[in-house]
Amino acid sequence: MYSYISNRWADIYLGYAKTLNPESYRVHEAEIETISKLGFLNIKWTDQMDEFDLLLATPVIPKPARILAPVEIADRMIQSNYFEYFEKNLENGISTGDDQEIMDRLKKKVNRI
Repeated sequence: MYSYISNRWADIYLGYAKTLNPESYRVHEAEIETISKLGFLNIKWTDQMDEFDLLLATPVIPKPARILAPVEIADRMIQSNYFEYFEKNLENGISTGDDQEIMDRLKKKVNRI
């Protein structure tokens, strides 16, 4: 069954090959593409991941093509007056190692969070 599903997925993905370029989703040129040429995630599976029933991945082309510093993330949230995504993540226990620095910046600049 696995091979049927993976082959079917590859067929579907290859239908989008002209519009989806795996290299576009990298942050650094030396980075391995997160999506293979057949549309599969290039991630190292860990034992902890066996606990997941479902894994969703959304391809996003990074703009700019680099990792933003936490201060930059906070400043962009302030400039756009958009905090909902970040706040909902916090409410639902979704966090990153940069959240505290982002929250500190938001508190300092707009008394938010």
